[in-house]
Amino acid sequence: MGATAGTPVQFHPNNIDGYRASYKAVVYDTANNKIIQFYRDTANSYYLTCVVGTVSGTSISYGTPVALSQNSYRLRATYDTNSSRAVCIFRNDSASDDGFAVVVSVSGTTPTFGTAVEFSDANMNAGDCCFDSNSNKVVIAYKSSLPAGDTGKCRVATVSGTSISFGSETTFTTNNPAD
Repeated sequence: MGATAGTPVQFHPNNIDGYRASYKAVVYDTANNKIIQFYRDTANSYYLTCVVGTVSGTSISYGTPVALSQNSYRLRATYDTNSSRAVCIFRNDSASDDGFAVVVSVSGTTPTFGTAVEFSDANMNAGDCCFDSNSNKVVIAYKSSLPAGDTGKCRVATVSGTSISFGSETTFTTNNPAD
């Protein structure tokens, strides 16, 4: 098995808090054959930023990064194959550490953010999301620290265009889920 690595390519000139996994997320856009990278941009008010990459052989090239004016932390993302959109969840440090989700569409190498929507009004200490292809829904699971201590919560989300809406919040554990 001969693995070949291409030349590293810098997609952003600033420090993006690259050493912490909670400051970035990557998904594969199956409709456009692109890589969608989300990151927290320390040089731009810690805003949630997205850049689209195109892989060719062992090379990758990037479009222009686009920022959403939201202070982001604890990023996770998934790709909704039903709507051909990416969904990124994050803790908004400027909004009482609440949990938000945003839909991103891609045209060429240009990402377009929808409106970020709050899914948890409690301190979101950790979270993750995935796409359920059986129901064409995004499932968001997260650790909520308010109001009654650390609990595991879950919401089902529906993507429509660049909008996202949520079903009722459900508690799946009250036994202090790990970050």
